[in-house]
Amino acid sequence: MGWRDTLEEASFRGVQFGVIERGFATGRRAVVHEYPRRDVPFTEDLGRKARRFSVRAFVIGDDYTTRRDALLDACERAGPGEYVDRWLGTRQVICEQFRLTENMREGAFARFDLEFAEAGSNVVPAPIRGNVPVLGPVLESVISAIEEAFTLGFDTLTGNSFLQTEGELVLGGVVDVLDRVADRVEAIGGASEVQLELRAIIGESARLVRTSSELGPRLVAVTGALAVLEPDPKLRFERMLEVSDVDRALQSTSSSTVNRIRAARNQDALASLARRAGAVEAARAAGEIAFVSDREAAETRDLLLELIDAELEAASVAGDDDAFRELRALLAVSSESIKAKGATAARVITVSPDQTEPAEVFAYRLYADAERAGEIIDRNQVVHPLFLSGAGAFDVLTDG
Repeated sequence: MGWRDTLEEASFRGVQFGVIERGFATGRRAVVHEYPRRDVPFTEDLGRKARRFSVRAFVIGDDYTTRRDALLDACERAGPGEYVDRWLGTRQVICEQFRLTENMREGAFARFDLEFAEAGSNVVPAPIRGNVPVLGPVLESVISAIEEAFTLGFDTLTGNSFLQTEGELVLGGVVDVLDRVADRVEAIGGASEVQLELRAIIGESARLVRTSSELGPRLVAVTGALAVLEPDPKLRFERMLEVSDVDRALQSTSSSTVNRIRAARNQDALASLARRAGAVEAARAAGEIAFVSDREAAETRDLLLELIDAELEAASVAGDDDAFRELRALLAVSSESIKAKGATAARVITVSPDQTEPAEVFAYRLYADAERAGEIIDRNQVVHPLFLSGAGAFDVLTDG
């Protein structure tokens, strides 16, 4: 197969045309600063110039007037359009200007001199408020509210051995969840101190279940200490989702007697505290993630808002007005923060190769950088990197 056979048919907005000659221009935008009594200038690089394509195109044949008019309409239509360059592949461009030439001598033939400019995108920096001035105070208010709700909702009725025993069992289940998460980050260092505190809580469980005002803050504090062990905010977010899934580790209790009704309420209070403490730390972690793509930001936002929304419903049912109000504030601020960060991240689009080819070739066609093949392989879990099917569709990041 010769090199000409690999070239695509040129087109703009789906209107195909022949190409006599194509020119391509780009470079760097630079300002040269020259100073008095100094021989060496300083050249300031302001970024890449817009790419421009000059195309000498033609349409020919008995139906040339139809194709000519279609190309005229495509060039005069507002907004960017898809331009298929025979050498560089697909681009989004604006047709800045064109010239049409026809004559009686050549007959059913129309020549176009087209000038295309790279469309790009109008990405405006979104204001992203830092975690300290915006998210930080909200998190502290939520922590105070959920601790207060726990203090009011958890009561072993001192002297009732059944409620005491049930409370210790539930506390043990919550601690087991935290301990399993600590095992996952043990290699990072610092987990041993957290696990020592968890063992201390179990050792003091008989006293702590009678003192909800002390038990609540200790569980919230150890959850926060566990979260900061993981330096990667993405992994920290995932770990805190595990903490918030604490109900899976607890056995449901019947409510056939007065004591069992009270025990069930105690379990709900303790599980709610653990879930909400995990949600607080998940929100804190989400605020620190540098999202690679808008899709990653949206997925993280959806997971977090689903988690907080479930706690809002639980707080509403339980009548925890203060917790409800603070959780609602946390939901609003977290949503705004992640949305703003996602707006400045790269977009994910779906692209299909023109033919079955290696990932490195596909990456070079997309980005002019074969080293980004690994990114495509990982994102799409490609099994055979040397054979990306031309019939397949792959998620890739926009370049910029």
